[in-house]
Formats: sequence, C-alpha cells, structure tokens
Amino acid sequence: MQSQFTNVDIAATLDSIKNLKMSFLGINLSWVPSEVGGIDIIVPVIAGISAWLLCVAQNASNVLQAEQSKLNKYGMMILSVGLSLYLGWFVPAGVALYWVASNLFAILQLYLLNWAINPKNYVDYEDLEASKQELAALEGIGGSTAKRKLFQKNPYAKKERADYKRFSQ
Repeated sequence: MQSQFTNVDIAATLDSIKNLKMSFLGINLSWVPSEVGGIDIIVPVIAGISAWLLCVAQNASNVLQAEQSKLNKYGMMILSVGLSLYLGWFVPAGVALYWVASNLFAILQLYLLNWAINPKNYVDYEDLEASKQELAALEGIGGSTAKRKLFQKNPYAKKERADYKRFSQ
C-alpha cells in the first residue's frame, strides 16, 4: 500500500507554510514577545488590559456577581489579568491577539444579551435578601463564642503546662 503523499508533496507543503505572511497591523503574529522584545511587549499588555475590561464588565453587569465577596470578584480579576500577562509573554503574538479579540467579543456579547434578556427581571430579590440574612445568622453562631474563648484567660493554663512538663519527660 503506497502512501498518499510523496516526499515532494510534503516538502512543497512545508515551503508554502514557511512562506506565509504572518503579520497583522505591523506585528508578526509568529513572534514570541519574550524572545523578540521591542514593541512586541505591548501584545501581552493589551491582552491583560482586555482581560481586565472583561472582568470589570462582568462585575458591573452580572446581577449575581454583585453578591459575591470582594475577594472572590477581585481575586478572579487579578488571576485573569496576571495569567493573560504571563502567558501572553511566552506564546506567539497571534495567540495573545486572539485572546484580545475573544475578550472584546465576550464584552459585546454580554451587553447585547443583557439588553435582550435583562437578568434583573429574573432575580427574586426578596429570596436573595432572605438568604443573606440566613447566612449572616449562620456566620454569627460560632463567631462570638470563639472570640470570647480566644481572648478569655484560661483558668487551667497553669495546670495544663505542669501536666505537659510531667508527661513529656
């Protein structure tokens, strides 16, 4: 059984791939910013900015995300931006520009869908407030007694130290 491709076909295909023009807006998309340097270091920066814009848009327009803790919201923002900056430094510029395009498209999609189907109309705010109060009550169950025990002087501390010394010898 003979191979479908011959060595000449493979060589011609590889030559055509090598001769592709890989530039977009003056940036060679095959260059890796960590290897090339120069103006190409702006590509990971743009990727990081687009990731930050996407996080800001999601935090501003997502109804349920507004209920999350600040650590959760801003922690994800820092992770997303940091990952875009870090990985954008080591991947070809075309990949980082793809991330930029997808982030900007996601922002556009987010606002268009929120305009078409407003999520605020589908959230039961009374139920949300009730669940917030239940959570606050659950968080308060162990909080005050744990703090009291932490700051209260232990009347048995002297005896515990003596017992520890006695049994550790």
